[in-house]
Amino acid sequence: MQRTAGKKIILAAVVCLYFCFFIWSFDTKAAEYKETAEDEVLVSGRMWEKDGIIYTVYNAQKDGIKVISGDYLDTMILDGDKIYWRKTTTEGKKPCPIISMNLDGTEQEILAEDSYPSSYLCIYNDYLYYTSLDARGNKGSKKINLKTGEEEAAPSYMFRMGNDKVWFSTSLADEKIYSSAPGFKNIKPADAVNGTLLGVVETKLYYWVQNDDGTYTTCSYEESTGKSEVILDSWPSKTIVDNTGLFYKDIRDGNTVLHRLDLSGGSQTDYNLGDFHLYMGGGFYELGNKLYFMRFQPENGENNTEFWEMPYNTEERELIGIWHNSNAENAAMEP
Repeated sequence: MQRTAGKKIILAAVVCLYFCFFIWSFDTKAAEYKETAEDEVLVSGRMWEKDGIIYTVYNAQKDGIKVISGDYLDTMILDGDKIYWRKTTTEGKKPCPIISMNLDGTEQEILAEDSYPSSYLCIYNDYLYYTSLDARGNKGSKKINLKTGEEEAAPSYMFRMGNDKVWFSTSLADEKIYSSAPGFKNIKPADAVNGTLLGVVETKLYYWVQNDDGTYTTCSYEESTGKSEVILDSWPSKTIVDNTGLFYKDIRDGNTVLHRLDLSGGSQTDYNLGDFHLYMGGGFYELGNKLYFMRFQPENGENNTEFWEMPYNTEERELIGIWHNSNAENAAMEP
């Protein structure tokens, strides 16, 4: 009788342990599924970093940098072990191919041949979204299933910028700005936005408006409230948003001072670049602990564009790329 009772106790304990393990295993698998199912949004750019290597379309010459094309008009997305590269044709006036390839450039495959050059690519939920351009110059909205390679129609919007919380896009019907959830879901107008879009941090869109006197006012637009707020009023030069930083410059005693305002925490860091005409119209990236930016020197002819690298912990910069830009003379005149 005692042995039978003991066996029942042992059996009950085993069942209890098995049940606890089952519940723990189920919870763990559910957590793993939730983590892997969480959708990430990747937006195209000209510079990416992975495992200490920088991948870029710029013609940068330095150890640790892999050049994809050497054409500053191109753009790309680095997703895992794949690169999705839009190869721009003839100054960006014709439809362009989108090419999938390995990080080392092998196994290239053309996914589409009708990408509109002056637009972003975006990857979300195993789809690559892009703006198309037909032979008549009409824009469209498409997406490519990256698992099957099949092309599908997408809602009629041109993706401009966004993250895993909110997208901002231009309607191909009325050319106005709209906000939405990723994948063009829950679309609603963003009528307060009326300038040049800079970037999205959390649920805020940052943009600047050029004033009648030639100065620039930088604003934020909060998607959840639909309200705008002035961040930097009547500044003499343009501003740039990259990662979580708002970058702007001013001139002090002939020296260019670059400011970085952290849009998440509010702290500001200043960098004295000396006698250096920093271009604020683009070509500016923050990767890891380094900044990358441009200077235009039209007097240098075919070598009129300079690309520089500057670590955060020093104001010493290094010239890592030189090429020709047909718009260098106009870019050099920007304040």
